[in-house]
Amino acid sequence: MRGSSCVFSVLVASIAFSLNACVDRGDPTDPSTPTSSSISAVAVKLPAPSLEVGMVENAVATPTSASGEAISGVTVKWLSSDNSILTVSGNGVVSARKMGTAWLYATNGPVAGRVSVDVTDSVPAVVHVSPRSAAVPVGSNVQLTTTIATSTGRALHDHATLWTSGDTHLATVSATGLVTAVSAGSVRIIATASDVADTSVVTVSTVAAPPPVVTNPTSHEPTTMATLQDWDGHSLGAWIPTSTPTQQFVWDASLQNTVMQMQYGPVVEPARSTYGVGHLYLPLHARAPLHSVYLRAQIKLSANWVQNPSNVLKLFEVFSGRTWAIPGIYGYGSHLRFMVANDEPQDHNYPGCFIGQQAPDCKVVTPPPDNFTRGEWHTIEVLLVSSTPGLNNGRVKTWLDGKPQTDVSDVMWAPVGTDNSFRQFDLNPLWGGLGGTISVPQFLSVGQIHLSGTNQYIVGQVP
Repeated sequence: MRGSSCVFSVLVASIAFSLNACVDRGDPTDPSTPTSSSISAVAVKLPAPSLEVGMVENAVATPTSASGEAISGVTVKWLSSDNSILTVSGNGVVSARKMGTAWLYATNGPVAGRVSVDVTDSVPAVVHVSPRSAAVPVGSNVQLTTTIATSTGRALHDHATLWTSGDTHLATVSATGLVTAVSAGSVRIIATASDVADTSVVTVSTVAAPPPVVTNPTSHEPTTMATLQDWDGHSLGAWIPTSTPTQQFVWDASLQNTVMQMQYGPVVEPARSTYGVGHLYLPLHARAPLHSVYLRAQIKLSANWVQNPSNVLKLFEVFSGRTWAIPGIYGYGSHLRFMVANDEPQDHNYPGCFIGQQAPDCKVVTPPPDNFTRGEWHTIEVLLVSSTPGLNNGRVKTWLDGKPQTDVSDVMWAPVGTDNSFRQFDLNPLWGGLGGTISVPQFLSVGQIHLSGTNQYIVGQVP
């Protein structure tokens, strides 16, 4: 009997040792040990529903049982549906790479959980104020603007900007960046977007600003038009480019009457070359559809103005579909007239023609009756009405110093299959084409510019 008891004790001890060893290795029969079969779902969470480009966050995966209880001690595998947008390390560290949306997965065997992650690119990293410096007489204004971009270079067109003046006794600045000169001195104007800032130095002089140029008080703007933009010497300022054909504009406080003064020459232009000195862009697509546009501006050519051999001076461009209307000055010598060209080659009446120009393939239209006088300010007005795509039913009506010049209603602004709304306005003064020589400097001055538009098609009499 004593021997049997010993054998039994050894057997019990052996079984106990064997059971303890299995539990230590993770016995599936032990309810305290998680297994793939006991996991019903995996919940995936991030601290925030979206990440900015460049951000790094730790994701959390929580395996749960069928009853919804969290199961600890489980290893998951991390995956991203698009590594160009979002990457994730083996331990759940998530990195946002570019703007977009991607799925973040956590898997354990056949069980997977996921969460949608939006990657945004909206935090300013660069702010640039233009112009960098300005000289302004007491009592006048200068409009400052900002270019804002993210760390990836993505432009933030509608981002809020906080404008502040370093010394309000010298100059104040409005919420839109309009600086008003108060007293003589130099002041820094600061533009801040989120936590990024840039400055412009405004020098205020005691010279009083002259009144704006007014060459003709008459306006033929239709009453249904809504203002799109105004530029004048007291809101945008006066600009004079360098004497070489570059895109640079330099502040000149002596030109407060003028939006821009452009110097052409001395230069010898190669054949088929065009002398352009800069652009002022105004996209209109955000206000589309615009089917009628009205432009009023003041223009002066220097007394020594010489037209290019093509006899063309392009002033503005108004884009519609793939086509653009070109208000400009056409002629030679003292016969300089305000005309509008259509750049649409499918127009059966005016394929690339200045309307009123006597040229092959251009429909014969009476030229404008009045001439530009060099060395004097003139007011030009133009009404553009879009056409039905593919039809010659668009309109051009112009005035010079309040007097009617051209009125036609058979222009094709939009060919078949294109958008017939006006989408962009440019101040783009180009000195013709076909080469030519300017032996001494000559100047084009542009005064107040008013631009308006409507979604209506303006027809009939215009007051």
